[in-house]
Amino acid sequence: MRSLVRLVLAGVAATALHAEGAVAQTTDARQETLAVMRSIVTEEEKAFTDAGRARALALLDSVSARSASLSDLAFELQLSRVVALADNGHSLLRPAPRMGRTNRVGLRLLPLSDGLLVAYATRDLADLLGATLVSIGEVPVERLLAENRALFGGTAAWRDQFAPYLLESPEQLHALGLAGSPAEAVYRFRRPDGTLVSRTLRGETRGWEVARSVDAVFFADAGRPGWRTLVSNPPWALREAGVAFRRTTAWAPGVFVFQMRQNHDAPGQAIAAVLDSITAEIESARPQHFVLDMRFNGGGDLNLTRRFMQALPGLVPGRIFVLTGPMTFSAGISSIGYLMQAAPDRVTIVGEPAGDRLVFFAESRMRPLPGTGTGVLVSRERHDYEGGCAAFTDCHGPVVRNPIRVRSLDPQIQAPWTLAAFRAGRDPAMEVVQALLARGGPM
Repeated sequence: MRSLVRLVLAGVAATALHAEGAVAQTTDARQETLAVMRSIVTEEEKAFTDAGRARALALLDSVSARSASLSDLAFELQLSRVVALADNGHSLLRPAPRMGRTNRVGLRLLPLSDGLLVAYATRDLADLLGATLVSIGEVPVERLLAENRALFGGTAAWRDQFAPYLLESPEQLHALGLAGSPAEAVYRFRRPDGTLVSRTLRGETRGWEVARSVDAVFFADAGRPGWRTLVSNPPWALREAGVAFRRTTAWAPGVFVFQMRQNHDAPGQAIAAVLDSITAEIESARPQHFVLDMRFNGGGDLNLTRRFMQALPGLVPGRIFVLTGPMTFSAGISSIGYLMQAAPDRVTIVGEPAGDRLVFFAESRMRPLPGTGTGVLVSRERHDYEGGCAAFTDCHGPVVRNPIRVRSLDPQIQAPWTLAAFRAGRDPAMEVVQALLARGGPM
């Protein structure tokens, strides 16, 4: 399973800025794009139900009828709504190229369990750090999130991870009728003390590097000149933004903590070598308990971690705690499935639900949309972690040969990352694990 994060982000700044109000594509180009979309909906995308496909085709007919009146950006956003009707997290019209050619305000919104937090901002907006979004113009945050969720498939929490793509861009908001101007919008925030503040924020088109909520979590722009960060001393799990695989035995006596942020190789870190090293360290240190932090694992190749996950319970005699959240996705979920299946009575999942269901479609391939500068990730093969693919003939080969059958991968213990916890630099899931270990006894 290729990492969806890598596919989504490829080519963030590959295309030039389009003027939102101008219709640059020809009628013939639009019709060619619509023909490709119709092929995707009727033949290529396997996640559509019959009802979802019918709704997608009806929306395509509507977009076709209105095509001449839509700007390039509005047209693209409507196509994103079409793909979203597959209701599958792996199936989407890539938003990253859109971010490379539309404007953006100078703050970063981080979707958390109870709100959208200003995690960091440009120097002139530093007084908004720690505030939460209330509305943009007259549109309340609840409707803004609903409009964003209509652009993507999958669980609501997974869809919310894409909200910054839309909500930080007046140009995109305007194209959806959510802002009066493509150049600026009035943002309303609630500060931690409860006071409300409104700011008119202009969008700029200067190649912003950060495009994902996961980057805001790791304060990936915090070191750039002109930016200010909310948390100056983040918890261990949020440090070292560019490091894919991290471990520590210093967190608590007899506890080995391993954070795996992806299921594929990283520069200078081959995942096979990393897992061999972790295995050797466990055999040497002989920890009693193990913490596997998968909260930011967006996926990769499930085949690269299966053997390690199946063997891990034989290396650690005590509890294995797995931390999950809405950014846990794709092969990250598969890996947890193999671990839970290997030792269901000894694995405790802590945190928030992962970013996908137990049955989903993946093995996506890119289908370029002619004349748009973007493309659709089309999902072709089923993953069934409830029944081990026994009832289906369209499953991904590796999960047919090495099935996963689990009743649930939801957290047994909820420990969401709340606004208050993030502001305070706390890690609720690790605090829960610490409390359980201190208490001793059954977990």
